[in-house]
Amino acid sequence: MAEDKVASIADVLLRIQNARALEDAVRIATEELRVIARAAAIPAAIPAEQHAETEAKLREVFLSLLQNAPFITYIKDIEGRYLFYNREAERVLRMGSKQYFGKTIRDIFDSTFAAAIEDMDRKVVATNEPILQETRMPPNAGYEWALFVKFPIRDEGGNVIAVGGFDIDTTKQKRAELALATSEAQRQASEQRFSRVFAVVQEGIWIHVDGTVQFANPAAARLFGAKSVDDLIGTPIFNFFHPDDRERAIERTRHLTDTLEPLQLTEMRIVGLDGKMRIGEFQAAPFLQDGIVHVISSGRDVTAQREAESRLHHIQKMDAVGQLTGGVAHDFNNLLTVIIGALDVDPRSIPPALRPAIDQALHAAEGGAALTHRLLAFSRQQMLMARRVDFNNLIAEMNDLLRRTLGEHVEIDMRLAEDLWPALADTGQVENSLLNLAINARDAMPGGGKLTIETANVHLDEDYASSNMEVAPGDYVMMAVTDTGTGMPPEVLAHVFEPFYTTKEIGKGTGLGLSMIYGFAKQSGGHVKIYSEVDHGTTVRLYLPRLSSGSSNADRTSAVAPRQGGGETILVVEDNPDVRRLVLRQLTELGYRVVEAANGLEALSILEGGPAIDLLFTDVVMPGGMTGRQLAEAARSRRPKLKTLFTSGYTEDSILRLGKLDPGVRLLSKPYRKHELAARIRDVLDG
Repeated sequence: MAEDKVASIADVLLRIQNARALEDAVRIATEELRVIARAAAIPAAIPAEQHAETEAKLREVFLSLLQNAPFITYIKDIEGRYLFYNREAERVLRMGSKQYFGKTIRDIFDSTFAAAIEDMDRKVVATNEPILQETRMPPNAGYEWALFVKFPIRDEGGNVIAVGGFDIDTTKQKRAELALATSEAQRQASEQRFSRVFAVVQEGIWIHVDGTVQFANPAAARLFGAKSVDDLIGTPIFNFFHPDDRERAIERTRHLTDTLEPLQLTEMRIVGLDGKMRIGEFQAAPFLQDGIVHVISSGRDVTAQREAESRLHHIQKMDAVGQLTGGVAHDFNNLLTVIIGALDVDPRSIPPALRPAIDQALHAAEGGAALTHRLLAFSRQQMLMARRVDFNNLIAEMNDLLRRTLGEHVEIDMRLAEDLWPALADTGQVENSLLNLAINARDAMPGGGKLTIETANVHLDEDYASSNMEVAPGDYVMMAVTDTGTGMPPEVLAHVFEPFYTTKEIGKGTGLGLSMIYGFAKQSGGHVKIYSEVDHGTTVRLYLPRLSSGSSNADRTSAVAPRQGGGETILVVEDNPDVRRLVLRQLTELGYRVVEAANGLEALSILEGGPAIDLLFTDVVMPGGMTGRQLAEAARSRRPKLKTLFTSGYTEDSILRLGKLDPGVRLLSKPYRKHELAARIRDVLDG
């Protein structure tokens, strides 16, 4: 029986040591060790004469187990004095054998730690219940952390007569807990940093599983037109894609999840929760979590960028078309110069039967000249006579003409701003622009309607200029023409400024009206903008630079009445032989002596050793590497008093700045009539 008792005690101590939970240790200590502490209780089956011997053996075994236990074991009286402590206590608490018997915790450790231990002891005595508390040990102890298990020891009457306890080393467990807590804190800090980064990043980022959004950042909410991230969570991501792009998005995502290969940059349209359509640039990559394929995607709104690229492409296209148009107009003007010159003869020398045919041919040639003039207006290569323009006065003066042109079925509403700034522009071009816009508006309102003409002072700021790259920030005078007509769809609106593009029936329009206005505005340093919607009419706004106090106010050059020459010598420099022969004949008929050259080098050779020259009449654009402007400068270095008259089928920067002649420069535009040539020659020679 004694052996059974010893086995029971050993089993209890082993269970305490191996307890998996602190609650288990408390339960074992309170339920089992109280019995062990009263080891004198001897079963009645043992004969009385063996009681003393058995009791002695049990006590010896019990004390041996407690002494050799791998944790601190002790018993205190209710005053806190040590009655028993084992070898582990001596090792950990640095107590020699019997050194602290009868002493308190204050005799061993500092007052702070001692006060905490005394407080636990008092609670056990006061409550008559066990307690469990983990405490950090003092620096001089053998443990860093220990679990204190304290329980009351009662007499037969149930009164607390002592406090028993175990201090179990939990240093390893506590360090593991602290490390785990530190790791958790670091994880939370990492997640916070992650959240902060994804909250401020400008690229939309979201994670979806089977197409359902699980995570999204604020930029993703903005991309998809949502008010907050919460509006995206749980939403099918493919619902946001434009119907024409949705199947492509689904197919690419399916390929991504099947192959686990990332999706490279791709561009698709999306329709946000706010109803706005955007162009998005996307990429995505898969990752596995718990055996489930997640897709992390990123995207950014490139709508503004694509619109800017489209505007730049349009500007470049218009410039390219303008260059081509200008070149064509130059060749046409050379041909028309010869044709008009050949037809421009004294009517008295023409047989009466031929006069109608010649007049008709001359009229047609002049019509061709007007057409090339419009082409030059589009290509920004016409010659402008810039001067002060009062838009309000100009519109008022054109009121009667506009009413006759539009007819009674079109109502005209004038909304002219007070204190309107003056503009710097060519008055004739402004008039032509207004008339063209009015005619277009009339044609868009076949059943009648309302035409509104509006003027205003406008400042175009940096923001406006950044989205309209062809205009510079500054002050402008604006004229707007609005109709209530049929309007235009976007595919038509994209081409309205291109030359020869028209929606009118064949024979009812050249397609050069708006292109001429476009070129005139650009060449004048201004801007033109058109707004239109099907069945809601069209508005065209023309912006021309405000005339500053220091700006030029040039008027049209007045022509001198033509008269015959006085025998002066004129050096004619023209690379086109047909035009050169025509000019030589006309100047000779006008009474001038003429010397000819096909290019600038020939002309300089003549000037260096030839006869006296009164006037250099030169084409502006010539082959051979020397322009008319360069020739004129070289000629003046040789003959400082030599006068120069330029001629050209189109203008270019060598003699013009934004379509305006440099000071002192005279130009005769091709094609021209003989009387115009005579007047301009005399104007230069007599000037």
